[in-house]
Amino acid sequence: MHKGTPFQILTLQSLLLVLNSTKPAEIPARVKALSSDYQDTLMKYLYKAMAMPGYADVNSSALLSWHEKASVSNDRPPPHRTLFSDLLPS
Repeated sequence: MHKGTPFQILTLQSLLLVLNSTKPAEIPARVKALSSDYQDTLMKYLYKAMAMPGYADVNSSALLSWHEKASVSNDRPPPHRTLFSDLLPS
């Protein structure tokens, strides 16, 4: 069973429907249209979807495409740089 409230699960399922129905050529423009905060939120949902059994199986290539485009958008540091920034020397 998936952890989270029914609302959280429904939100994730709805987002996955949108992500999976977006044509790959449209992904970069869609990501660029998002503010940095929304891009961060998108990344959180992508990681959550990839971690939940069954969700990533629906269309893992679509999730990976979104992840690739979102992780390099707006000159943001790569995810591993953000995750481990406290451990890295300045």
